[in-house]
Amino acid sequence: MLKEFFLLAVTVLSLAAGCAAAPQGGASPYRLVTRAEFAQPPGGWRPYGQLVSWKQEGSEVLLTLADGRVAVLDFLSPSIFHLELPATAAKASKGESSDSGQLHPRAVAPVNLSVSDQGSTLLLDSSTLEVSLSKSDLAWKVLRGDTAVLEAGPPESAGSWTRQKFLWGAGCQLSGLGPTGEGWDKT
Repeated sequence: MLKEFFLLAVTVLSLAAGCAAAPQGGASPYRLVTRAEFAQPPGGWRPYGQLVSWKQEGSEVLLTLADGRVAVLDFLSPSIFHLELPATAAKASKGESSDSGQLHPRAVAPVNLSVSDQGSTLLLDSSTLEVSLSKSDLAWKVLRGDTAVLEAGPPESAGSWTRQKFLWGAGCQLSGLGPTGEGWDKT
């Protein structure tokens, strides 16, 4: 179960704003930025906005935002999903190549996904886990039964950058090496 959460976190963190390797054949269009520049980018951070419509296509759900962007929430297996948030309305989505030249993740197991509109939220249920997506700001929660095991605040964008805050639920335990190389264990 812990392995699945790490796969989920890695997948979610590779949002459409380009965390991937540089494209082959030349200089990278990406540059390193300082922590201060990322914290306070020119123009500031802006919310992605609200969900105005959605459409289920098998194990993925196309999420149309108020400004015309289409985000994709795709279940790759009953316990792994990928959320792609395009930086601009012009960005490609739904299985096309990203700016990095890397292909988007593909399904690894069949998923029998049910989607229901709960008024202020969209509930996606794969029978292994549920994702509750806020229609007003795209904040989401991963639920196993009645327990929230992962929560993410509303995503924000600044140019091609995307940021989102994650809160681990009480059911998760992380362990590994901290920034000083010392072991840590956090529940």
